[in-house]
Amino acid sequence: MGFSYMNPVSFTVILTDQTADANLPLFKMPYAGRLRSPVWIARRGGTLPGNTTSHLKVSMMNGGTAGTSTTFIGARGGSAVLWGVTTVYSIAITSSVFLVNEWIKVRLNEEGTISYVDLIFSLTVDYGKDARAG
Repeated sequence: MGFSYMNPVSFTVILTDQTADANLPLFKMPYAGRLRSPVWIARRGGTLPGNTTSHLKVSMMNGGTAGTSTTFIGARGGSAVLWGVTTVYSIAITSSVFLVNEWIKVRLNEEGTISYVDLIFSLTVDYGKDARAG
């Protein structure tokens, strides 16, 4: 008798202010599975005005096994989107299936003058055969 799935695993990734646009790896999938939607994100400290000249857009990506792919799977932010301090926001994930060794990545697109102390990501993944069907 075998198991076709494992229990969900939740984890937190904290990114400090990058001071410029960045594509960053968050997590490498040790098994095939799916990233549960939504991904939760909060910001701690700093100034994010959320207007047409100064704002932040956060995009979630499937980086593939090399970590270089930029397949977008969800985003939040952009012009006129506010980011309250310690307010938790969700990013809906549109394509959640990951193969073994594929990277979950984030793209930070900063426009104008913004700052933050940390961006805090909360992710949950399901591993195994049954997880891939969802």
